[in-house]
Amino acid sequence: MFEGRDIKTAKIVSSDDLRFLDQVDQDGYVCPECSIKIIPSSFRKENKVRPHFKIPAGTDHLAHCSEALRKVYIKVSRKQFIKSNSGEPYLLVGRLAEPSNHREVVEQPTTGGNTSTKIKTGHIPTKELADIKHENKPRKRSTVSLERIVDDYIQFPNNREVSPLELPGVEPGTYATLFKEVKDVANPETGKSMVYYCKMAFAQKAFIREDSIVVFLAVGRWVPSTSEVKGHWLNQLTTVLDTKGWNSRHTENILDEINLVNELARASYKTKSKKNGYAFIFGSIEDGAFRVSNHRHICFVYDSVV
Repeated sequence: MFEGRDIKTAKIVSSDDLRFLDQVDQDGYVCPECSIKIIPSSFRKENKVRPHFKIPAGTDHLAHCSEALRKVYIKVSRKQFIKSNSGEPYLLVGRLAEPSNHREVVEQPTTGGNTSTKIKTGHIPTKELADIKHENKPRKRSTVSLERIVDDYIQFPNNREVSPLELPGVEPGTYATLFKEVKDVANPETGKSMVYYCKMAFAQKAFIREDSIVVFLAVGRWVPSTSEVKGHWLNQLTTVLDTKGWNSRHTENILDEINLVNELARASYKTKSKKNGYAFIFGSIEDGAFRVSNHRHICFVYDSVV
């Protein structure tokens, strides 16, 4: 899970923010939907897994919680279109909200009653599905974390076209229309905001420049090595993350996260793994670079993306 509700303030906290807290309360968070206890995990500087929340051993989300349903679906979601036994498609998180405006939104049901949700596949134990009850209605869930939306995009590639998505200041669309992979410098449209993603240039470390972090992307024209010149990029695309007003710890933690993804990608390249390091940016390209001022509008992922 990438979000939890702080039991003291009742506010939604992104797992991405855990690394920037002076002290993390291990007993201070619950699931935003079903309110069971969840535990902050992997938020320390030395951790190589992305920050997240997990449920205590021996417990599970309540039956009506979408996280219980997702846990079952995710086992086959990269291979097939996911829908319930009623024929309705499984909808991904539908809205990226600002933290102060975040509310869980559930649309009115189109049909009444509760049904057992099933996937037409033999890969999931039937007992797991029988234990889950899910209201037969479409859900438009919101999140303060781009990371959660990105995770849905990666995990459910076959449900992108049917899943509506709302981004701040952008005309509503779907996961298929509001995400775009950038493979060359002419690919992103200047000034058009959406979620862009591309591979990171793992051989080049991100660095701090004045009030910003500069991240190198594997987009541009690659010039191969010769006997005289080392291989290098021309017209290389970068991401500039504005850190004005941040404390040094916040800046260093983001920098460490970026360079960790680069290290994993570099090791993956040597073993010819399908996984790679990706930058996902909600924003637009200006003057040859993605410029981001909100750290919640960018995330760095080590995974395979189709």
